[in-house]
Amino acid sequence: MGVTVHLVLVRHGVASGVDGRCIGHTDVALSAAGAQAMRRLAHSWPELSDIGQPARIVASDLRRATESATIFAERWDLAIEYDARLRELDFGEWDGREWSALEAEDGARLRAWMDHWTDAKPPGGERLRELAARAAQWLDEARRHASAAETVVVVSHAGWIRAAVCHLFARPATELFDHPAAHARATIIRLDAGGPTLVASNAASISDL
Repeated sequence: MGVTVHLVLVRHGVASGVDGRCIGHTDVALSAAGAQAMRRLAHSWPELSDIGQPARIVASDLRRATESATIFAERWDLAIEYDARLRELDFGEWDGREWSALEAEDGARLRAWMDHWTDAKPPGGERLRELAARAAQWLDEARRHASAAETVVVVSHAGWIRAAVCHLFARPATELFDHPAAHARATIIRLDAGGPTLVASNAASISDL
């Protein structure tokens, strides 16, 4: 890879009505507070920055991510590229339900999944390695097709961002939660001939880099 690419991995803002619920592919809207936090992050990006202005904005096609990405798109007057590979883990039958209800009604299967979360599969959902494969495929394509130095904003979800970091730095799935990915925060990674470099982790402001 002869060019330098900066990936700005942004977790969407807080969504509406998700407290206490298992949310993966369930399509929920961005909350007012979530939108406000995304605006703060987008507008913390100075006109002149070491990582440059974004050349592309790519987003998960789930509403909480697309609405978050729109805020960045308006900031930089860019079109959004939507990609379903950037979605959160699919929790299948559990998706959208309250965790307390799952514990009461499906406790045995829930505990079995939580005890073996790196390999187990939620009923009707996907395994972590399937999410990791989606992330790896997208990242490898992004690196392979980069023909010039550019900065790419990727608006996705906590699970996807953590899987992306694990892939880029060749870390095992057991270290997935070692990387923080709070709402409306950015993880910035530089990719060049020397390999990946973590520029910022879980940053609340681009201007502080």
